[in-house]
Amino acid sequence: MNTFNTKAIAAALLATLIASAAYAAPRSGHEQKSPEAKLATVPGLTDAQRNNITRIEKENRDARHALMKKMHDERQKLRDESTRKLRAALGDKAYADYLTWKMEQRRERHGDRGSHRSGGHRNGHGAQTRGNKQKVEEVGSDNGE
Repeated sequence: MNTFNTKAIAAALLATLIASAAYAAPRSGHEQKSPEAKLATVPGLTDAQRNNITRIEKENRDARHALMKKMHDERQKLRDESTRKLRAALGDKAYADYLTWKMEQRRERHGDRGSHRSGGHRNGHGAQTRGNKQKVEEVGSDNGE
């Protein structure tokens, strides 16, 4: 490797390191504070009250996360049951054709809106579309296609 290439690579590496360090450095006036440190700025609260706030908010957050997980699991069960019923009613080939048709209809209805996010619909339904595409491919492989 000649000297010019070595110097150019070294300069590019140095520039990348400096840019990375500058990006990772905390922004002035935007230091992250812990929730406890933020609560310490609320006038008139005792330590016991701050501890109660922290505990209650954590309980609430944990309960909401558990609820979301439960809802996700229930939706997945419903999707799986629907898939099973459709495959049983239609057969693998017709089911694969139906999913292909359904995805085409969705693309026509929504166009390319939101396709830059997660490869799917702007309202977050892309995972179902990707799942259907995978199911179509799985069904196709079941038939030896």
